[in-house]
Amino acid sequence: MLLILFIVLFFIFIFASKQCEKLGTMESVCETIAIVFAITTIISFFIIVLNHATINGTIASKNQQYDLILCQLNNNDLGLKETINQINEWNTDLAFMKALQHDLWLGIYIPNIYDQFEFIDLNKLNL
Repeated sequence: MLLILFIVLFFIFIFASKQCEKLGTMESVCETIAIVFAITTIISFFIIVLNHATINGTIASKNQQYDLILCQLNNNDLGLKETINQINEWNTDLAFMKALQHDLWLGIYIPNIYDQFEFIDLNKLNL
């Protein structure tokens, strides 16, 4: 939705610039604002392409991180406190990204890959 808003505002200010040109007032202000929205739109497209182009790497990284936390938990490699901190960070980041990927305004920037990952439930573990 945010990207659509940028595009719409860009075209509004382009149109306003043309109208101001006819009237002879504030043409440069409208053109400047249109340029700002054009740059914002280009940056938004770049972010979308970059985030979606690296989907496979992100999935592999998240799977590796999940497996490592479970391995540390089962083997008690780092100690309980550090492992619980990593689990908390995993669960917090995952909850944030799951919510963000479905967000009306920012969801287009985040690939829909986070629903495939699971939270690590400390209540089910034998601690």
